[in-house]
Amino acid sequence: MAGSIQYAHVVRLCADRRRRGAAACIRLGAEEHEGRGGMKAQLTVVTLITSDVPSMARFYREGLGFAVVVDTEDYAELENEGVKFSLSSRKLMAEQSGGNPCYSIPFSGQAVELCFRLESPEMVHIAYTHLLTCGAGAVKEPAVMPWGHTTAFFSDPEGNIHTIYAE
Repeated sequence: MAGSIQYAHVVRLCADRRRRGAAACIRLGAEEHEGRGGMKAQLTVVTLITSDVPSMARFYREGLGFAVVVDTEDYAELENEGVKFSLSSRKLMAEQSGGNPCYSIPFSGQAVELCFRLESPEMVHIAYTHLLTCGAGAVKEPAVMPWGHTTAFFSDPEGNIHTIYAE
């Protein structure tokens, strides 16, 4: 019985997440368990789940200049100021999550976008060309956006679309 209640709670939270976004879902869960007091979660790690950690680590090292500080077949951590940036295999995430089947199902569609700020609009043009030589897919060439940023869109080796920009 306790397992089915926990499952129902998770299903409801996942439905809330889709409807109101992940941040609202986290707040909802905290409110239910802390008497509406809530909590403030701090984002400290962004992990891209991948089928090929070594290739993705090589791309982010060569294409965007990240130093790889942990480099294994199933996990890579990239040096970054502020939020930690890592890559993890589906296999490792499935193991760490207690065998959750979601990690073994290939994802379809865009679920995350990483935005990389550069020093100047000129660097956006230079970096975009460089990324293409490192295996990035061309999505949208650099352009001045309505909000004033020079922005370019590219895809990494697994098809995740990201942006580089300058203010």
